[in-house]
Amino acid sequence: TREKRIQVEFEYADRNYLNTMLFASNEMQINKKLKISIAAYTNADAKNSPINQQLDAKQKQFLNNVGDSIQNAFYPSAFIDSFSSTKILYAKRVNPVNPLWDSIYVFSTQPDSAKYSLNFVYVGENKGNYAPLLNGVNGKVYEYKPPVNTALQGSYEPAIFLVTPKKQSVVTASAMYNIDSKTVLTTDVALSNYDINTFSTKNKEDNTGYAGKFLLQKITFIKRNVQLNSTLGYEFVDEKFRPIERLRPVEFARDWGLPLLPNYATEHLPQLAFELKNNQNNNSIRYSINGYFRNDGFNAIKNTFFVNHQFIETGIDVKFDGSRADHNTPFDKGYFSKINSEISKTFKALDNYKLAFTYVADRNIQRNKFTDTLTPMTLDYNIIGAYIKSNTAKKNNWFFQYFHRTNNTPFQKQLIELDKSDNFSFTSELFQNNHHKFRFNATYRALYIKNNNTTTNPDKTLLGRAEYLFNEWHGFITGSMLYELGAGQEQQRDFSYVEVPAGKGEYTWIDYNNDGLPQLNEFEIAIFPD
Repeated sequence: TREKRIQVEFEYADRNYLNTMLFASNEMQINKKLKISIAAYTNADAKNSPINQQLDAKQKQFLNNVGDSIQNAFYPSAFIDSFSSTKILYAKRVNPVNPLWDSIYVFSTQPDSAKYSLNFVYVGENKGNYAPLLNGVNGKVYEYKPPVNTALQGSYEPAIFLVTPKKQSVVTASAMYNIDSKTVLTTDVALSNYDINTFSTKNKEDNTGYAGKFLLQKITFIKRNVQLNSTLGYEFVDEKFRPIERLRPVEFARDWGLPLLPNYATEHLPQLAFELKNNQNNNSIRYSINGYFRNDGFNAIKNTFFVNHQFIETGIDVKFDGSRADHNTPFDKGYFSKINSEISKTFKALDNYKLAFTYVADRNIQRNKFTDTLTPMTLDYNIIGAYIKSNTAKKNNWFFQYFHRTNNTPFQKQLIELDKSDNFSFTSELFQNNHHKFRFNATYRALYIKNNNTTTNPDKTLLGRAEYLFNEWHGFITGSMLYELGAGQEQQRDFSYVEVPAGKGEYTWIDYNNDGLPQLNEFEIAIFPD
């Protein structure tokens, strides 16, 4: 996964209030040429019906004062609790830096002062007054970090994060008009209203936004089976517009040389494209030029060229997809180019075996305008490879691939070689027998480091997976076997021990130092359920 970009998309509902969702749509065919559709969507939280939190009058007033700065909705929280040596409790002390400041909390094991139970939340690096204290106590303990020259030194606060009720509405309208049998005009407009804190009457001026898209497509027949597809388009998105789901593909920002999650901005996207296509064999050639202009100073022009051609006589297929986006910002300039190409041949005399040669390259150059040095966002790699595979239409098939990858890294004003790797992979499926099926894949990589300044070490890696499925007596007995070979890392975990009813636990506490305080190194596996 070191050299992979993994895309994971999912939907979830974070229900903190009773919620109402409404959707309605309608489509109308006005005549043979015009079709109109409209849709409306709204999703609203009932602010007086919370689910996971109970808000008192002071907390509601606090959320009213927060306005749209909901990232700062950390409400101070501390309540008096009964003393127990198994609890993490704190004592309130006068602030040692300035007695006029708010009091601070200090971890305590003294029954006369350890009165407060706190809940600490992460508020951002160097945005809080507390930090974890690694003292071996069973549970997480935090300590006060005094500011240094007014600069906060901690990342946690004794508080709870209050979730605000939200309301989002989107109304869309689209029209498709057939100017003639070969020309179509499509328009889409949308209006959104997104209130991220319905408790507050502040900052409402940025709730409403709009967007629009216009597309003119024309088909011109050059010959009987050859047509020219022409496209002229324009897209506009207001900085305040908030769609229900992702508006553009995941790779959109990267293709333009932007960060993965750029800030909201007013956007203008003109486009012009031409495609020459043979409907008989699907051979095509396409060229497009697109613009992307943002009100934060980002301006870019992208040229894209695509070819897909099959030589029927020789069985050779040629595919090429390349693009280059030149961009300019108030501080940086550069370009992002992509190439993805393949030349392949299918050998019909060898049961449709396929042999292919591939070349892939990505180059994202980002230069600081004032120093002309490459920024950390710069990346460059290229991959040269080949593969051969059997007929995938058959139940028994296999695939073998080799590719060589070179990674370059920015250093001052130039790119230098970072590392190289040789990669081999083999995949096979044996599904001819309906009672016994076998699937196998293996990958080997040899990594060579070319830059001594990196912390990565040369490495040889082997990954494998074998899976066997069997089915006997018309499904009366079924089973599977799986074997995997490889290595990986698991995220470090924090452990704490919680007291459970007698006879239900797997660990026992032994007070080795006789201080009456449970500590992490004092828990042992119980001989009998404890």
